[in-house]
Amino acid sequence: MGIAEFISQPQHRWTKYIIFRTVPFVLATTTAVAFLQKIEYYTLPLSLASIASCLLVSSTPIIRQIISSRIYISIKIFSICIICGLSAIGALVSISGTVLDLRWILPSPQSLRDGLWTAAIAAILVAYYFKATDLSTLNRKDITRAGLLPGDLREFINDRGLRIWRRFGRVIYRESRNFNLDPKMMLSLLVYEDLNRPAALRFLENVIVTITPLSLTVGIAQVKSHRRLKNEESIRLMAVQLADIRNELCDKKWGFSLSDIFYGYNNSTEYAENVSKIYEEIYHDLS
Repeated sequence: MGIAEFISQPQHRWTKYIIFRTVPFVLATTTAVAFLQKIEYYTLPLSLASIASCLLVSSTPIIRQIISSRIYISIKIFSICIICGLSAIGALVSISGTVLDLRWILPSPQSLRDGLWTAAIAAILVAYYFKATDLSTLNRKDITRAGLLPGDLREFINDRGLRIWRRFGRVIYRESRNFNLDPKMMLSLLVYEDLNRPAALRFLENVIVTITPLSLTVGIAQVKSHRRLKNEESIRLMAVQLADIRNELCDKKWGFSLSDIFYGYNNSTEYAENVSKIYEEIYHDLS
C-alpha cells in the first residue's frame, strides 16, 4: 500500500502499516550487523554504513516521492517521517550490535548453499506468475494515456475533498451562491491548497502575520493577508477573488475555461493544470 493510499483510508490501520514498513528493514539491518560480527569485522562506523545502504535501498520509492514535483506536501511530510523512523530503528540495531551477539541468526554456509538454488528457482517462478497475472499494468498505461492521476492519488484527493466539504461545505455553498460560482471549482482549489499547506503550516503562517508586519498567504484558501485569517474568512475572500477573475475574463475575451480562472488565482501554469486535474478527479456531486 502506497503512502497516499494509506493516508486516504477512512480508518488508518497503524499497527499493520508500521509492521509493513519496519519488519523487512529490521530483518535486513539485523542480518547485516550479524554478518559483520560473523566475519569479525564489526565496527560501529562500518555497521552504520551498511545500515545506511539498507536504508537507501528500502527508501528509494519514498525518496522519489519527496523530490517529485507532482506529489503534495502532505505526502512528502509523511514520507520524511517514515525515513526518520527507519533511520532511528537502523541506529538502534547498529548500536545493539555492540552489546548483543547476533551471529546466531545467520544460516550456516552449508545450509545456505543447499537452499540457494531452490530459493532462486522459486523466486523466478513467483515473479513470472505475478507478471503473467498482473491486471494493473494495463490500467496504469490507460491512466497515463488519459492524463489522469494514479488510483491511490485519486482516492487520496477525493478523501481530502470529502473531509473539507464536511467541514466547510456550508461556507463553500453559501459563497458559491453569493458570487454565482461553481462549488466544485472552489472545493478543488481548497483541496490543492490544503494538500500543499497542511494545517500545521497554515498555523505557522498565521503566527508569522500576527507577530510581524509581513503579508503572507493564510487560511485554507491561501489568501494573501497581513493579518490572521480564519479558514472561513479565507474561503469568502477566495470567492471574491474568483468572481473578480471571472468578470475580468468575461470583459477581456469571449469564452474561457476553468483553467484560465485557476491561472488567474495563482499566475502559474503548473498550478492551473494541477487544480484542473483535481477538478476532474473529484467525483462527489456538490450541486
